[in-house]
Amino acid sequence: MPNRAWYKITWHKVYKNLGGELTAQLVGLNKKDLTAYLNERIKVPAIIGDRLDFLVELYRCLRRTYSTDVVKIWFKRKRVSLDELSPQEILSNGWRPLAKLPQMVLRLAIDLEPKRKR
Repeated sequence: MPNRAWYKITWHKVYKNLGGELTAQLVGLNKKDLTAYLNERIKVPAIIGDRLDFLVELYRCLRRTYSTDVVKIWFKRKRVSLDELSPQEILSNGWRPLAKLPQMVLRLAIDLEPKRKR
């Protein structure tokens, strides 16, 4: 697993590709505060760092299958496997990366990845 320094660099890429509004909503912040964290004007709280790291992993899985535009749509679509919630709804309200529903979201993204030949 990559280290925190690698994730910090990648947070910016996810922010750029998903857009500030969606990224901020997914980590439970407003865009202004998220920008301050990303620009290191404010120390990133552990839970926000953990959510951003989780979002990086989720984004990486989805980008192996979908374009950035389709990834944005993917977050909004409700899923039967997620109790008729969208990933965006699950990842918008005080969530913790190791909780059941966020892990179900990640599993859904992992299952979409193309199978690697061995």
